[in-house]
Amino acid sequence: MSALGTGVAIVSSSVSALRSLACQTPQFGQFTQHIAQSIAQTIAQLTAYCYGEGMTHRDFYHDAVIRKAYTAKKLLDLAFLIQSQVAQIYVRKGMVFPVACSSTLLQLSKGGPASVTEVARVLQHPHQTVAQHLVTLDKLKIVDKRTDESDRRRTEYFLTEIGKIQASRLDEYNLEAAEVFDGLNKDLGADLGDILDIAMSALNARGMADRFPNPTAPGSEKS
Repeated sequence: MSALGTGVAIVSSSVSALRSLACQTPQFGQFTQHIAQSIAQTIAQLTAYCYGEGMTHRDFYHDAVIRKAYTAKKLLDLAFLIQSQVAQIYVRKGMVFPVACSSTLLQLSKGGPASVTEVARVLQHPHQTVAQHLVTLDKLKIVDKRTDESDRRRTEYFLTEIGKIQASRLDEYNLEAAEVFDGLNKDLGADLGDILDIAMSALNARGMADRFPNPTAPGSEKS
């Protein structure tokens, strides 16, 4: 990770800590939310700087082959850019959880109590990723966990009262975000969500392993 990337990660952690403090200590909530918003704006500025003219990031994609071969990285670049910009909106709306935890929170809000495995299956996210998100939400007092009385091997997570409030704010954000992305789609002249769905469907139908040429097995070359 670059020095800039490391700095952004450290600052992001500070934002999460401040949000947690605001959530747990209402008397300092407004103050800490203000600080968190300032830091979130700094993150956005750092990210924008990464995408500025003449940066190494642009040089990375200078080669036409790399631009195509690293399409997955460009998708991650887009995701990180959107997350960094949306983080400011979250702070403004009093949403104290990281943007990355949104889908996990939404699933618990809509689907009810669930285990890590159940959430991961619905979201089609790695088990470890969902587990980390739940740990974060637990620290923020947004979720709590309990042992399933009918199956003591199963631990389920559920929303706390704070979590229900945060989920409600997330619902309000989602309504606005849908309109914002609709505007972005008009700027692009295409529905970005539809394009991603089509790409994923194509890869599910024919995976990357089937799209790469099969190497000739050693010793099977014709003489």
